[in-house]
Amino acid sequence: MAGLGTALGIRLGKAPAWQLLAILLWMHNGLGYIYDRTGYLRLTPTRKAMLQGAEPQEEANMSIEQFIDNEVKSNDVVLFMKGTPQFPQCGFSGQVVQILDHVGVGYKGLNVLESADLRNGIKTYSNWPTIPQLYVKGEFVGGCDIIREMFQAGELQQLFADKGVTVSAPAA
Repeated sequence: MAGLGTALGIRLGKAPAWQLLAILLWMHNGLGYIYDRTGYLRLTPTRKAMLQGAEPQEEANMSIEQFIDNEVKSNDVVLFMKGTPQFPQCGFSGQVVQILDHVGVGYKGLNVLESADLRNGIKTYSNWPTIPQLYVKGEFVGGCDIIREMFQAGELQQLFADKGVTVSAPAA
């Protein structure tokens, strides 16, 4: 097992084999989850099928644009990102996750790597070419550079306050 851990770039130490298996399953299944402040929320089979390009039975008529619009409008804060908040697969997505976690805002992270339709659809929806993309109360705020600059100037925290988004005390 040590050879497998080394090949994956994981330092295992004296971890038992079952822990390695659990880590690998978590890493694999992590892409099938959406995150919010309360923890993991497993995608419904219908929504997961839609993200994977299949025609789900009960949502067969919902386009990717409708899916994105529904997510943006039904959640106070949504981050379209590469990877998950627990396992960002892009440095820019990771920076935005760190900022949101530091501010203490609950958010829903959607992994655009799960679906080419979602990845391309969000760019069309926002008319913004890059990912990550942050939405607050249905409005597009920006990508990594904008979020970082707003955070550093205190504008992001003020935006959450102005929009009535609850934040916990920031990390010290």
